[in-house]
Amino acid sequence: MVFPVMVLDSSFLISFFRKADTNNDKAIAWLKEHENSVFYISDVILFETISVLGVKDGTASAKEAYDWIMDNSQIRVIYFNDAQRIEILQEHLSKSGKMSVADISVLYLARATGAGVLAFDEAILDGHRTAWREGMQKALKQEEEFDKWAVKTLRKSRREEYAEQEKEMKKK
Repeated sequence: MVFPVMVLDSSFLISFFRKADTNNDKAIAWLKEHENSVFYISDVILFETISVLGVKDGTASAKEAYDWIMDNSQIRVIYFNDAQRIEILQEHLSKSGKMSVADISVLYLARATGAGVLAFDEAILDGHRTAWREGMQKALKQEEEFDKWAVKTLRKSRREEYAEQEKEMKKK
């Protein structure tokens, strides 16, 4: 499934920018595959990506990546507000250290926007699949509840309709 909106993770971006990275070719191919998508990147992931590139490849490489991200018309940088940051931190603390704050921010943004995720981090991909499944289960349950309500309402309406018809017949 190709999502029209994708959230980018630092694992993906770092692989994209680092030619020596084992996933570089895959990252380039994925971006081409999603050339009609809109990409979201959180401020947390932007900072993490630029930091890692700066440490591994130097400031010039980090600046080049930053400029590319900021100038790319397909990418929207999302700046979390204080309340969102607190939610992300609380979720991170509840996961008992299995995912970083940055990882949680990717899942948070994907959930909030209904977007897909481009990442090479298995924990993020597993988290996204789990959230998607939970969302589908919730949607199916809501659909079942609506169906029950609709059937009940239709039955009631039909009973009322039959009662009206019966009254009409009795009058004749």
